[in-house]
Amino acid sequence: MHAHLLGGDYLQADETPIKCHDPDAGKGAVSQGYLWLISRPGGDVVFDWKLSRRHGELTGLAADFKGVLQADGYEAYDAWPFHTAQAAPPAGSHSTRTGRRACAAGGRKQTA
Repeated sequence: MHAHLLGGDYLQADETPIKCHDPDAGKGAVSQGYLWLISRPGGDVVFDWKLSRRHGELTGLAADFKGVLQADGYEAYDAWPFHTAQAAPPAGSHSTRTGRRACAAGGRKQTA
């Protein structure tokens, strides 16, 4: 599934914060991690659990992808060489607000 997505010319990407119980941090402790995903309309979705939102997390998930990357306005995506679209990602807590901004801009990349 992952190789098939990376072999295409279009991807959607997003990251969503998720709190989880962390036994390494102590009994009952909660840590925040991020569920990163890549997909395309009508295609599979690949999820990857990471402890950060840094740019390198996307690089690891979408390494060797050469097409158009559709994502929200988070700055980690701006460092991606093929990030040309900013619109509603396939999932995530901020997709509605971002989607409205992208529609208002005619689908062109914009800053918040």
